[in-house]
Amino acid sequence: MTSWTCACVPACVRTCVSCGCVRACVACVCCVLRLQAEDDISKLRDEISRLRSETRRCLQRSSQYIPSCEQDLSFQVQRLESEVTRRQALLAEEVQQLKNEAVNVRAELEQCRSARDGSCPEQREQSLSLQIMRAEDELYRRERNQLRDEQFTIINCLWQNRSVAGIDGIAKDFQVSLDTGCPRLAAKKKADASLAALHTCLCESWNKVREVRRAAAQRVDHAQSMSRAAVREQTAARTASQSKRQKEEQVAQEVSKNLAWKMLTEKSNWQDLLRAERERMRSNMTDLIRDAERKVESQAAGQQAVTFDTSVDKQKVNACTAKIEHPMVRANIQSAFSAGSGPNACSLLSLASNDILKQAYMCLCTDGAAKPTDGKH
Repeated sequence: MTSWTCACVPACVRTCVSCGCVRACVACVCCVLRLQAEDDISKLRDEISRLRSETRRCLQRSSQYIPSCEQDLSFQVQRLESEVTRRQALLAEEVQQLKNEAVNVRAELEQCRSARDGSCPEQREQSLSLQIMRAEDELYRRERNQLRDEQFTIINCLWQNRSVAGIDGIAKDFQVSLDTGCPRLAAKKKADASLAALHTCLCESWNKVREVRRAAAQRVDHAQSMSRAAVREQTAARTASQSKRQKEEQVAQEVSKNLAWKMLTEKSNWQDLLRAERERMRSNMTDLIRDAERKVESQAAGQQAVTFDTSVDKQKVNACTAKIEHPMVRANIQSAFSAGSGPNACSLLSLASNDILKQAYMCLCTDGAAKPTDGKH
């Protein structure tokens, strides 16, 4: 039977109820559950041993048992062995989870401590250290109990097969654990068939437990991989949502700027208004110019160089604006094409809503890049 070695077990429930400190009792509760599970497995094994003894008596004294006693008892043994395997798998998964938790929390603690700005709070550091200590303490208990059970199995099997030749040498192979002794005994069994019973006694259960641990590790790794994939998907979705929101905000800002510019240029005295606004904002013009220069330089650095045909046919500009009666509007259009590039001037004209500016745009820009058409409207 498994001994209740957890020091906090006697007062665990009483302490949790009295202080209400659930976190302080997590390790204690885990200890209780583990010991209960190990105790149940031990009881199941005892029952399996009893049924096997009963099976041997059934074969030796068949007249005292029903004809199907062997089949019935064998079925019960198999059912109990399956239950033992299932419970061992659960314990193995818990061990693997504890190991992964210790590794992950230790990495989180190192990351917290290595923060450049020293932003690792003392309370958080202590909490992470406590989690690592609890995980390692529980792992130590489980490994110690496993080693104790293995030593009991080794001593019991070696005593039952003490008449086997070379038993002293075999015993030395199992001085550490079943993990070191069973592979060596399996190699010896291939050359000596008389070791089959000893190998079955020592390593049959060990082989099953090893397969259970391997399967448990695979399940835990798969679950963690799925969890990491879900986190990555959530992070990607959150990043995409933020990028979309930023893009929408930038588009809204550009639309607002274009609308403001369109409303301004539709007025005949828009240059005078712009000049007056510059005078009013004279104290902030340096910052505005610096911000504009940074934006232009950033856009130029992030885009590939594109070559435009920026040549402006001044005669065509004069011809297309000759029918505009308002001198200020005509001068503004001619100034836009003479002072800047054709594409920029066409972009401004494309925002116009009145008929005069639309006709000028059709005359100057409909064939692209500020190259004049043949003058036909």
